[in-house]
Amino acid sequence: MNYNEIVKKNMEFMQSKMCEWSAVPIIGVDDAVIENGVSKKMPIFDFPQGLGFKTAPSLFANQGDCCNLCGTNIKNVFWIQNIDKHWIMPVGSECVTRFGQGDSGQELINQVVWANNLKLLLEILKLKRTLWKTFSKRISLGYDRYETNIWPHSENEKAALQVFNACKVCLGKVNEESNNAAITRWINRKGNDVNEVLRNGETLMVMHNNHKVVLELFNTRRLIWEKFSKRQQVDNQRSETKIWPHSETETAALAIFEEAAACLGEIRERSDNASITLWMNVNGNYAQEIIAKGRSIALVEADQIAAMHR
Repeated sequence: MNYNEIVKKNMEFMQSKMCEWSAVPIIGVDDAVIENGVSKKMPIFDFPQGLGFKTAPSLFANQGDCCNLCGTNIKNVFWIQNIDKHWIMPVGSECVTRFGQGDSGQELINQVVWANNLKLLLEILKLKRTLWKTFSKRISLGYDRYETNIWPHSENEKAALQVFNACKVCLGKVNEESNNAAITRWINRKGNDVNEVLRNGETLMVMHNNHKVVLELFNTRRLIWEKFSKRQQVDNQRSETKIWPHSETETAALAIFEEAAACLGEIRERSDNASITLWMNVNGNYAQEIIAKGRSIALVEADQIAAMHR
């Protein structure tokens, strides 16, 4: 029997039709070591989940490393699925071309590899732009001269400058306009470095955002103090400046002011990253709640002042 006859007989045996089948999507690739220590890109499949799928009862099921559609021996396994019957079936790289856009197994792998390469390139370009936007400052150098740069004054700024420079070194001459071949060569040379830079960048931005929460909480206390504190005569000889809880709004403002102080504890605006990270692990969500309440109470006070002047 020829190929088409074998496939037709197999489908009749399973009481199925070719139109019922589709290729199982490939969502990634992984490096696998095969014979002689050679590394090869192997596909990661997005198998259907939670529907009780099982291997199709093909004529060639349980017959070793062969394509279960046509019976040919295969080295690389790809998968097709029958959603109606809840079946999956291993096939070869050529048979999989009959399900989907006609791409061979290797072409499908290449498409995923290319998508991942482009994703890495866009991620490191985005990180480079984010670092510049977040940490760069324009400062005066004297004599009417100014320069915009990432100035390594704080712990996070020093780390940002290091990661920013690492981005530039990793990228070299590659950019969004580079062709597929150039990006693939770049990943082959710099892939490990790119992943390390992205990990460092992610860690840095987490630390920056943690520090930002600390600053916002301090600013919340300052805002409430500026809006609600008053100097008031205590007795004939002395006066005192504080938030006096005379009204409902002032009472709420005082409570938030004190909550912020208690939440901050020993943390200061210039505390090191390790201390702030530990503090955020315990107090991060609570700090965000206080900041939100502080903004709300400030808006209430502003509305009350506006109403008085109408």
